[in-house]
Amino acid sequence: TDQFNDYYRLGETLAAYIEVTKNILDTLWCLVEEFMLRHEYEKNKGFNEYFSAIVNSIILKLRVLRINTLLSVYDTDTVESLKVVREKLRTEEIAKQTKLRQVEELLGKYETFGSEFEEIIKEYIALQKDILVAEDNLRRITG
Repeated sequence: TDQFNDYYRLGETLAAYIEVTKNILDTLWCLVEEFMLRHEYEKNKGFNEYFSAIVNSIILKLRVLRINTLLSVYDTDTVESLKVVREKLRTEEIAKQTKLRQVEELLGKYETFGSEFEEIIKEYIALQKDILVAEDNLRRITG
């Protein structure tokens, strides 16, 4: 699973890098386009068309690279593994929520018992943390 996690992180990092590069190129193109359209359009018409074609080509290549990266990271086995993990996490979350409801019922019954109540509060807080961890894990997997 460490290799899978490393492979997954590598894919995510590469996809993020490609997205940032694409955004940089988009911004660069907007700046060049603004300058050229306002100041030197006729003078640099040929350059504009050439540079536009280069930028569009790079953007398309980055999109293809991003898609290929995602396809290689999320092959059939990986997707199935992620589905299994998601189902396990959902089952765990349901169990934790059931336990939380039970603890909340106990809280209502034992609220007047003093020091015993403090122990129940500690258990309640621990369960809330477990549920938050399970929900966070589910969010990460479902993206």
